[in-house]
Amino acid sequence: MTCYSHSRISTYENCPYQYKLKYIDKVKGDAYPTTIEAFMGSMVHESLEFLYKLKKFKKRTAKATILKYYNAIWKKNYSEDILVVKDWLSADNYRKMGMKYISDYYEKMKPFEDMTILGLETTDRMTLPDGNQWHVRIDKLGCDNDGNYFVCDYKTNSQIRTF
Repeated sequence: MTCYSHSRISTYENCPYQYKLKYIDKVKGDAYPTTIEAFMGSMVHESLEFLYKLKKFKKRTAKATILKYYNAIWKKNYSEDILVVKDWLSADNYRKMGMKYISDYYEKMKPFEDMTILGLETTDRMTLPDGNQWHVRIDKLGCDNDGNYFVCDYKTNSQIRTF
């Protein structure tokens, strides 16, 4: 039985050989350096998860607090082996981009009362008709007062997606 996921499909679309190494040959992760884009995305995700965890407990959090949290986890987790491919940008440029993403998101979504948070960073498996499975990861699952459900996926890349 195969378990599909968005990240597996994206890896294959990006580089079939990398997919083979990672998922078929099971070469350990050390063979793939962490990119600055992936690192920044991870830090932004963790910061937004922090914001919504506090919200679940009815705690309002100032934008400055979230940005301080982001900078603290960046400093704690950043290492020089993180790959910055674009030589005209530095890791600090990416850190500042992440701050802007969080700041823009905060301003757009405040006061964060549009929905009840049902789950954060959920992981489930959905069985497909052929017996294979799809690994479902949801950044934020919420429900509004009208009974509408929302699957929220935070993005830090420059491509805008519409569905």
